[in-house]
Amino acid sequence: MKKKVSLIIVSFLVLILFPVLSAEQWYDKTLAGKKDCESVRMLLHNKLSYPIKVTGLYFYDYEKKRWRVKAILPKIIKSNDSRELLGRRHLRNVKNKKTYFKVVFRKGKINRRGKYKYRGKKDFKYTQKFTCNDSMNQFLSIGE
Repeated sequence: MKKKVSLIIVSFLVLILFPVLSAEQWYDKTLAGKKDCESVRMLLHNKLSYPIKVTGLYFYDYEKKRWRVKAILPKIIKSNDSRELLGRRHLRNVKNKKTYFKVVFRKGKINRRGKYKYRGKKDFKYTQKFTCNDSMNQFLSIGE
């Protein structure tokens, strides 16, 4: 009996605290004031004479004054080759605001067996500052 009463009280509180919204109301509350910059692509071109391994991609949030990370898998980019680092992803809290990217990478060095190893100091490369809009492309060249 106590379980039924507590279940009724909990369900009543849920209905009061979280009322059922229609599809239009849900859209207005969740998506209308969205601050995310949608469908952003990041392309990287390696103009160095050796390959690089990209290990991190960040963008700057001026409002919070901090770097925000975009999770990517480590990618090896051969010399004079281009790769897409970020394919149609959202950037949080920077819609119609200025931001820029920071790419973290390591240079490849040939070992005794003739294979490239990606150890040593991390290098950084920054894009120009830009205003983030939906469906935009950003390009960055390393080695200019």
